[in-house]
Amino acid sequence: MKKVVYSLLALAASTLVFSCIKNTAEEPVVNSQAEKFITVTCTINTPAPDSKVTLTKEDGKGKTKWEEGDEVFFHGAFVGTSGDDVYSYVATAHDVSADGKSASFTIPAIAKRFNHDEISWRGEKYKTDLYAVYPASAVADFENGDEWYFISAFKKTNHLLLAGCNDTRVDDGMTFEFMNLTGALSFVVSDDGITGGFDAYSISGNNGETVGYTNYCVKMDINGETDSKDYRTLYVGSDGPGPSSGELTTILVEDWNGANGTTVNTVYFPNGVNFSAGFTIKFFKDGNEIRRVSTSTATDIAVGKWLDLKDITSHMYTYTPPATHNSTIGCPADDSDYNLSKSSSANCYIVDGSVSANAEKVFKFKAYQGNSTTNVGTIDSAVLLWETWNDAEAVTENSVIYAVDYDKQAANDYYEICFKMPSTLHEGNALIAAKDAMGNILWSWHIWVPATTIESIDNGIHTVAMMDRNLGALRATVASNEAKIDVTSMGMWYQWGRKDPFPGPSSIDTPDAYPGFATVAGTNPTRDGDAQFTIAESIKNPTVMVGNDTDKKDWLSVSDGTLWGDASSKSRFDPCPIGYRVPNRDKKKPLWDGKMNEATGWAYNKDNYWFTVGDPVSVFPCAGYCNGGTAKTTFRTVLWNAHHDGDSPETAYNIYVYYSSETVKFGNYGHNKHRGNYVRCCLE
Repeated sequence: MKKVVYSLLALAASTLVFSCIKNTAEEPVVNSQAEKFITVTCTINTPAPDSKVTLTKEDGKGKTKWEEGDEVFFHGAFVGTSGDDVYSYVATAHDVSADGKSASFTIPAIAKRFNHDEISWRGEKYKTDLYAVYPASAVADFENGDEWYFISAFKKTNHLLLAGCNDTRVDDGMTFEFMNLTGALSFVVSDDGITGGFDAYSISGNNGETVGYTNYCVKMDINGETDSKDYRTLYVGSDGPGPSSGELTTILVEDWNGANGTTVNTVYFPNGVNFSAGFTIKFFKDGNEIRRVSTSTATDIAVGKWLDLKDITSHMYTYTPPATHNSTIGCPADDSDYNLSKSSSANCYIVDGSVSANAEKVFKFKAYQGNSTTNVGTIDSAVLLWETWNDAEAVTENSVIYAVDYDKQAANDYYEICFKMPSTLHEGNALIAAKDAMGNILWSWHIWVPATTIESIDNGIHTVAMMDRNLGALRATVASNEAKIDVTSMGMWYQWGRKDPFPGPSSIDTPDAYPGFATVAGTNPTRDGDAQFTIAESIKNPTVMVGNDTDKKDWLSVSDGTLWGDASSKSRFDPCPIGYRVPNRDKKKPLWDGKMNEATGWAYNKDNYWFTVGDPVSVFPCAGYCNGGTAKTTFRTVLWNAHHDGDSPETAYNIYVYYSSETVKFGNYGHNKHRGNYVRCCLE
């Protein structure tokens, strides 16, 4: 796929939706029309009379007119292609009308022009071929896939967002009518409201409503079936760069340095929001909450509407965290079998068929950092980040975990996370997080709900017994000559040293296939190949995979070889459940000999995609690995090892088994830590 990007503005790199692979920028394709330009017209939709997001930009509450210099991002296909190549351009407003309702924008004339009867995508007819979004600075940097032609995407959602498209049915087809995509709330704080001002504030619904997204996408279309205009369709949870992802229950504004009594603070909600039990605004100074405002009144802020709270100073109060917090879903007793951390703690907890004997279907564990006894901090909320069934099927929300809350009693010095299972257990994986008052994630835990009982196998391939499946697999892989392996037996992906899983492949297909990622409900895991994290940042962002093969081989900004322990201990970042750990790199056993030789005793089924070894036999699915996207499924498996005493901090070793030239081969050697490999836990 080629890419043509003509830009007057350097768009900031953004977090990519997990199923989108970020390409390295190419030089613009030489095109005979590249220096030709055309002028298009953009208008701003006249809102309904009762809409109050229609004030001028200077008022800080909306946009109803274009101004010289406004920057709009245009995208589509370009001339001379079959429609598979990306056209994108940032243009600046000029020749603005006297009332500001229309403005001209000059763009390259290489945009692909379609007859509207020729445009069809996913079975739908379109009457548009170019799309435009404002502000350009909020545009997501999606560079791959034809979904760019039909979907506009934003990487920032706390902005006034507008989107428009042209109409191929009219003579010139080059007028874009922009529609507002947000509702808004604004307020003012007087000088005496908070002595010394505040440097951040957050807003959240009292019932955990979605107030924003890490990426927000809309389908823009002049409706293909009728002449009516239908501009806004929200995509959530579908494949490709199209889905809105990372649903936010808290919007945190961190770029405010104090209140002066006149500055209007405005928060924008893409797709609007209905606060069914009211909302709360919290104010922070140096990371500490100093005031808050709260209302329990149901409040609906629809798209195109604006709620002006005016001066809220008199309603502010100092919030004192309660000494206790009783979970609304209940919590088992400390000596209950459903207290998952009764004996010790971990980053992963297993819930299996024993849930049927649990009448309340509620479990709990101490909010400790992994297997340590270190508290994660002061918890203000507990949330379910995502759930997956480990395949391509659309995941029903709250099917794996029904509800989450936390508990804190005055008699103890720790918090507990409590979660309730649905009445009928559904196999899958889920990620639960504890948040502080600012909405920052303090720590997160993997809940593993396998379909079959997990067993340990001791067949001599390691110094101690290993699990019968990869970490996160819902069932052990069956070495059948009659059927392909079940995709749900492949497990979850991990970056070396990180405690949190990422969904694996969505399917098993043809040899050397590149399937998509398993679907999730909730926060869609994302990838940012241009970024690196500190350890603290990785804890705050458990759904973001970072780093790439070119210049950021480690997801960590400063390499650390201790994150997954050494030969003697399990670390607090180890992703395995209680009683298990990431295997040591054991050079004394054949699988860990560090050499690339023919793998004695190994068998490979090239039709049904599994490896076997040992007696009793261990089965390894040919699950490939993740390197920006899925890779080498059906004939490779890659499993991480823990750090070995004496290894350099930059080196991460793995068990690498693959089929080549009619031979099973294996090795134990270094890989880039940013890659997503599997973990086969062994007994501690």
